[in-house]
Amino acid sequence: MEISIKELHQDYCTDLNSKWTEAISKYDGVKLDYSDMQTFRDALAEAEVDGYHFKVIYDPLLIITRSIAVEGEPDLPLDANFKDIGIINKMIDNFKEIGLDNMIKPLEELRIQRLRKIAVQHFEQLSKAYGPFYASEDTSEILVFGFMGDVGLEAALLGLLNSKTKNNSNQNFK
Repeated sequence: MEISIKELHQDYCTDLNSKWTEAISKYDGVKLDYSDMQTFRDALAEAEVDGYHFKVIYDPLLIITRSIAVEGEPDLPLDANFKDIGIINKMIDNFKEIGLDNMIKPLEELRIQRLRKIAVQHFEQLSKAYGPFYASEDTSEILVFGFMGDVGLEAALLGLLNSKTKNNSNQNFK
């Protein structure tokens, strides 16, 4: 069985996510032991050596549109927030029927913002449970969802990503 580049890329992200969740498994909401991060830090360095670059994204809709779909990953929850989307859709249809086209664009924007809110909550939960790394359609890029619902984890991840690139750029000047 032949494995595609996209499948290898996805496997790489799965491995990073596994190392991240293992590294933060002892996080108590206050203290993060950086000695538990070494395996994850090594994986980040290896990813860069292998030619990957990381792009931190805060807009979940960009994760949806730019990442490779993962089998078995939970879909966006169909909760009460989607009821609001249904109401907005009906309002758009009603305004089209009665010729109030000037009301459609603001409602479409409201619908996008509501979807974004739902998606942020969904991807925060996924990032906590499975890790923040997503395989980009661009196979040289790894997308990182920047929100995890915990500023300590978010700051730790950003710091590790930044120190990885700083350390490597400093080595290039030696």
